[in-house]
Amino acid sequence: HKKLETELYSINEEEKAWKVEPKQMEKILDTCFEHSHGIKHIWGHLDLRGKMQNEFIINYAVRKKIKIILLSRNNFVLKSLSLIMAKQSHVWSADEKNEIAAAAEFKYERVDMEELERIIKEYVKYLYRYKIILSPFKHYDIAYEDFFKTSLKNAREEDIRKLQDEEILKIFKFLGMHSKNLDKETVDFYLNPTRNQNKNIYKLVPNIKEVIKYSKENWDKDLSWLLKE
Repeated sequence: HKKLETELYSINEEEKAWKVEPKQMEKILDTCFEHSHGIKHIWGHLDLRGKMQNEFIINYAVRKKIKIILLSRNNFVLKSLSLIMAKQSHVWSADEKNEIAAAAEFKYERVDMEELERIIKEYVKYLYRYKIILSPFKHYDIAYEDFFKTSLKNAREEDIRKLQDEEILKIFKFLGMHSKNLDKETVDFYLNPTRNQNKNIYKLVPNIKEVIKYSKENWDKDLSWLLKE
């Protein structure tokens, strides 16, 4: 929508998001909800000094009685590794075949272990912070791994899909929506097993074994499965 695009991108690209005044941010949020049923807010898209803006968005949702879903990652090491790889390749999603191909053909550099640790600690710190902020308010707290059932390595695809469908129905119930409003085609696309089987891309990281060792020794997160065929 042209009006929405104008309001969202009226801020100069050189300016940091944390400089946006609350009144302007509220206006942008109002415009978003005029044209959609919800928004996805990624707190890391605001500068760390903009944590008050993140909290403003939470308070806005509470004030407007907007349902809040907190989606996080249990495997924050893998999440942080993915972020570093995306920064290198400039491929930020895997919704299109050309994006998947671009990520698979990219020549990745070694992961800076200090940068990896900084990103992990930053994520853990702010996830804990927002869980505390949201604790007094009704919200739906779910981890990516719990939704997609990624821990079930040897389960049948149909069993995993059944569990995923059950999670979707729980979320619909929380949102006060009827399952008849479920867009099956969209759900099938995002839950397609072949779309989410991209572990081979991590093998392209030159020091992936070092990352796996670090993950286990420092965070007790086993990533050895990334190297299995």
